[in-house]
Amino acid sequence: MIIPPMAPAQLSTFKRVVAQCIGQQIQILRKDKGLTGRDFGALLDLSQQQISRYERGCNYICTDTLLLMLSYLGVSPESFFHNLTLDLNSIFTTTNPRN
Repeated sequence: MIIPPMAPAQLSTFKRVVAQCIGQQIQILRKDKGLTGRDFGALLDLSQQQISRYERGCNYICTDTLLLMLSYLGVSPESFFHNLTLDLNSIFTTTNPRN
């Protein structure tokens, strides 16, 4: 995926959408493993509330935390990002009505 240069408003939207997409995928993978947010948080030494914030895209996941999450979920980073689907069109049409 090639991401074109963006205006500041688009960057903010892009970051939010990426955080939400990553969080949603983590939640799907966690549930597929039969883990509650509390159980998953305990594995990572995080609270259930923090797991919820990550999964809703309210907080950005640090790279080291994301790698630990993927490891516990049995998913390689390559596979995770290969399967991650971002709706880039929604970002650009939302912040730039001329498109």
